[in-house]
Amino acid sequence: MKSEKRKIDKVIKILLIIILAFMMLFSLLLISLELGNSKELPSFLDVDLYIITSNSMEPRLRANDIVIVKKGFKNEEYKVR
Repeated sequence: MKSEKRKIDKVIKILLIIILAFMMLFSLLLISLELGNSKELPSFLDVDLYIITSNSMEPRLRANDIVIVKKGFKNEEYKVR
């Protein structure tokens, strides 16, 4: 019983380490993209992240909401979900 619990704990620790490592690498990638090209917003795999700074689009979007935009769509194809 104890050995099974130890195995499960070990697997959970490994998964957490993998997830944290991926998050750190992704964050470092975004930081390097931002530092390398200060005139444009950083994007990754043709995806842009925007933070709403005003309440002009309420009630659908509020200040501090995050909008994820995939590049390559025509303006008519954007949809808010």
